Amino acid sequence: MKSILAALRFFPLFIWEFLSANLSVALQILFTGTDRLNSRIISYDTETLTERQRLFLAQLITLTPGTVVCGRKEKEQFQIHALSNQSDEELIRNIQIKLERHVREIL
Repeated sequence: MKSILAALRFFPLFIWEFLSANLSVALQILFTGTDRLNSRIISYDTETLTERQRLFLAQLITLTPGTVVCGRKEKEQFQIHALSNQSDEELIRNIQIKLERHVREIL
């Protein structure tokens, strides 16, 4: 029951994150020259997550516009392709706060 309530609390937050990421990526593409788009691969540590939590987190990251899990480096690290003007540290912190924390509560 606790995980169902956590999922119900998370759903509107994820929808908001999804919509704001869509807008951010659209604005980047429309108003930043393609030669200035900040596209890169970052590593994200998932060592403390279970396999189910890793799978769910990977799906959430991939569903969020501007990011996609494109591989795994070892079992405990995601390789994430990101299209963002944020620093690597900001991206990692946002994933931890906005996604990973909720994944732990739900699963």
